[in-house]
Amino acid sequence: MLVYGEVIGADIEKIRSILQLHMNTPVMLCRLFGALMAKNHSGYILNVSSISAVMPYPTISLYGPTKTFLRKFTRALRTELKETGVNVLCLLPGATATALYDTKNIKLSLLMRLGIMKKPEVVAKAGVAALFKKRAECIPGLLNKIIMRFIPLIPHVLIRYIYRKMNR
Repeated sequence: MLVYGEVIGADIEKIRSILQLHMNTPVMLCRLFGALMAKNHSGYILNVSSISAVMPYPTISLYGPTKTFLRKFTRALRTELKETGVNVLCLLPGATATALYDTKNIKLSLLMRLGIMKKPEVVAKAGVAALFKKRAECIPGLLNKIIMRFIPLIPHVLIRYIYRKMNR
């Protein structure tokens, strides 16, 4: 779920929905199933965040931060459950060809050829493989790994400048 646009103009029910879906629901599911797995000393939890977790950008001011929460929560949960035999992984995909994107306004085939967008099955396969290798995080694709490393280095003053220019 993506609520695109400025927070002050967003529908309140959509705000509630994205917060529920990206934060409350995963936490409650991890609480429920994590306890059962810990009791059995075995299990796997895979939470899906996003490379947007490192992008505090305007217009995705609900999506990115909720994905940041899920990334940090997953890391903390991993630490809490480490000694119980439960492995916890955070999957941080980039653009994935799902219903999140309006295919009328983007050239899906071009983005796929350029490696900017991945097929859902490729992302899922990478996440499950990393989970069973007991990794903490999985970032499918070289471009996404580069983005995760360099996007946080962009000065916020530059982001603000670009945002102002785009909205004039």
